[in-house]
Parts: sequence; structure tokens; C-alpha cells
Amino acid sequence: MSKKIAFVGLGNMGGPMAANLVKAGHVVNGFDLEEPARATAIKAGVTVASSGSAAISGADILITMLPAGKHVIGVWQDLVPRLSKGALAIDCSTIDVANARAAHEIARVAGCLSLDAPVSGGIAGAAGATLTFMVGGAQAAFGSGKAILENMGKRVVHCGEVRVHAYIPVNHSHVPRGCHLCLFAVAKRVSVEFPLVRQLRRGRETASEPHDCGEA
Repeated sequence: MSKKIAFVGLGNMGGPMAANLVKAGHVVNGFDLEEPARATAIKAGVTVASSGSAAISGADILITMLPAGKHVIGVWQDLVPRLSKGALAIDCSTIDVANARAAHEIARVAGCLSLDAPVSGGIAGAAGATLTFMVGGAQAAFGSGKAILENMGKRVVHCGEVRVHAYIPVNHSHVPRGCHLCLFAVAKRVSVEFPLVRQLRRGRETASEPHDCGEA
């Protein structure tokens, strides 16, 4: 079913993600502070609004892809209370746990559903709709947003209600040897077969080889 989606943050990651939502048949109203990002989004079929508040007018879903936690909180404080009750807000930015929880609380107070959904896969994954989403949020919110995330990625994993940014390396981070067991434990918990975990299980891990989990 087609949704009306407001997408704030149309940069190297957000722009292609918004474009894939358009390809999937959704109506996407976007906003970004940078003119080049806005121009690229328009070419991809995104309707670019004059402001964030204009972008969310009548939106079923708000998605943010922003540089840091302070930007996410600022945008959510401004825009989420303007959404209709029961609307869904999704943040795909790479931010810290405290800000992610604060975003969830903003949505709760506003009467909206919310998900934090950090991504792995980088710019190529964003362009090719092959991202992996590690999603935190209530089951009802996940059920509401899963199909939308699947329009932008090849794997969508619900990790419960706890933010996963502090534990899962994202955006093609290389995993130091000392982190291997932590990654193994978390991956086992959420049943995600990262390339590194598969190598560890087969006994092929080497100390000098960097491991890229971006294409999990």
C-alpha cells in the first residue's frame, strides 16, 4: 500500500533511500538544508518541500537520516508533535543510545509510534536498496514500518526495544579482533549471520584481516 512519507535528510545515504521509496510507489516529500541534495532528490522523483514542517504535512510516516544525535533530536522535537496521532517516526541515523531513547520518548509523548533503524551497507547499499536495518522499537511499530524498510534494504532485523547502535558496527566499520566475541554474541542473539560470524564459526578468522560487516 502506498504511503505518504516525509523524509528529512537527503544526503549521500538519505537521498538514495528516499529515491527507492519513490520507486516503490510511495509519495515522498523530502527536505534537506543543502541545495545540491535537494536538487538530486528532485531528479529522483522526490517532492522537495520548503521546510521540514511543510514536508510532514499529511504524512503517514516520518523518516530521518541525519549526521548526529543533536540533529535528530532537534528535528524530532520540532516535527514529531505535528504528526497525526498514531503516525510512525523512524530514525535511520547513526546516533548514540541516549539520543535514540530520547527520540522514542518524544514520539511516545506525541502519541506516535517510533523505530530506530540504523543501517549497514554504505552508499552503495543505499543506492541499490540492499541495506541491512537493525531495528529497535515496539512490536506494533515494527509491524507498521517493516514493509517500508524493506523498500530500502534487503534485510530488516527486529532487535527488540533497545537501541543497537552501541553494539552493532554500522556503515562498513572494521571490527577489531578484540570485538569479535561481542559481535558474535550480539549476532547470535538477533540471529543475523554476519560474514565475520560465519568466518569465526568455520575457524578461518585471522588477526591481520579487516572484516567489513556492511554487507551483512
